[in-house]
Amino acid sequence: MVDLIRVGIEDDKTAYIRLGENYEAFELNLNNWTREQYVLQWKNAAKYAMQKRLTSAFICDYECAKNNIKLIKIYSVIPEEATCPREYLDCDDTENLDFFITESFVFITEDVNKLKLEDSYEQIFSVYDEYFPIYYLNPDHIQYFYLYLSDRIEGVSNWRISKEDLLSVTRIP
Repeated sequence: MVDLIRVGIEDDKTAYIRLGENYEAFELNLNNWTREQYVLQWKNAAKYAMQKRLTSAFICDYECAKNNIKLIKIYSVIPEEATCPREYLDCDDTENLDFFITESFVFITEDVNKLKLEDSYEQIFSVYDEYFPIYYLNPDHIQYFYLYLSDRIEGVSNWRISKEDLLSVTRIP
């Protein structure tokens, strides 16, 4: 079996995720989280997706957003049954269904008051010339952050992954 995520091969700050047949490298932002904290978050996200059959995400570049807004990279993990009506699925048993993974960037804050400030959205607009949502993320309860994430795969790059792929994440040392 081929691992879905590899980390610590060259150094502690470079990780790789398998998208289709290829691995994509990404740098872990180690300013606020350690390598071990990323791995723990990935393991918990994989378990959450498999056990609850709900969308979760692998956070790849966490930056503390206690007093501001930050842009982070995530790979959303989406159960196959969330992507289309049940009548279009090949089977009724969710245990035999796969998952999809998508790549995205989201704006986060750990200060709920930032969500109410027009200036927060104007800051994003001033840089990107477009408005984007800001998601509340509490690092101690990341499962609630997952509720913001989309389960749509049409119109975005997505890759099919299996339950075995997700299980490989739970075995990262």
